[in-house]
Amino acid sequence: MEPTITLICGDDLETNVFASSYAGDLSILFRFSFDASQRRRINSRIVACFHDLEVDDAESSFADRAAMRLAIQSSISQAWQECASHPSVRLPDVVVQIQENEHGEVSWQIIHESSYREYVGGLMTTEHVRSTLIPESRRSQLELMPLGSSQLSDVLGGRGDTTLTQTSNGSDTRRTFVYKGLSFRPFLELGSGFHDEKETLYHEPGVVYSLPSHPNIISPLCFLITTKLLSSGTTLSSTDTNYICGSLYPYLEQQSFQEVIEKSNQSGKVLSQTLKAKWAHQISSALAATHRSNQYHMDPKPNNILLDNDDNAILID
Repeated sequence: MEPTITLICGDDLETNVFASSYAGDLSILFRFSFDASQRRRINSRIVACFHDLEVDDAESSFADRAAMRLAIQSSISQAWQECASHPSVRLPDVVVQIQENEHGEVSWQIIHESSYREYVGGLMTTEHVRSTLIPESRRSQLELMPLGSSQLSDVLGGRGDTTLTQTSNGSDTRRTFVYKGLSFRPFLELGSGFHDEKETLYHEPGVVYSLPSHPNIISPLCFLITTKLLSSGTTLSSTDTNYICGSLYPYLEQQSFQEVIEKSNQSGKVLSQTLKAKWAHQISSALAATHRSNQYHMDPKPNNILLDNDDNAILID
């Protein structure tokens, strides 16, 4: 099965490029690192192109981003068949290092990142989230799901990891959600900036659960996503301590207000007054309910308003 790349990003030090990929139920994080002594090897060329590093000759980079992306896809495809069957590749601390050997062949190596323990240690435990962020009356509604139970696919943009995910949760029926969280990749990518993203991650569930139930406000998150420390290089810890690394929200297949406005402008088709009045009333009602609960949205832009299957406006984020 050909892997699909969902995200390509670089680190703040401009020495690495990461590529998140998946095929079937397996997601893998790949890394290409710059080697100053081997500037013409594919891993160094990818980093030089992505970060716009100054190079001495054209063979130390790529002509453009499209050529770079093709090289990343080709390298991952070559490595996937072997590394996907490695017994450790599904562990959460694993990064697959891609490089080019002296014969011009793509090689790969499973790396157990020592910083994974620091990453998990900086997350809040399940009990801490329950007791400090979620109102007591809503705590019984929380459900937990291990990160490994979700198959992350299409990146939706926004802060941290905002990704479509499918999960079966032990059944044959797969359901689609929106995963919002901070996996290990942003920790490796953001460095010191990870702290600010983490504050946002934990702030949002508390806000969502403090809001009253309202037909035009996104429903509370469906699951909190958990991870664990590793007790060794090959197994997850057997302790009961779970750490919250994200959450799953209902997925609305319809477009956002931003897309509706852009399509209307491009086509020249004017939205009906009835529809606009309906949306204005629904958005006002949702914002009023938010303010009555002593919360403020702060960013009610068109991208943060979605439509459900009945063309009702739903306030998110």
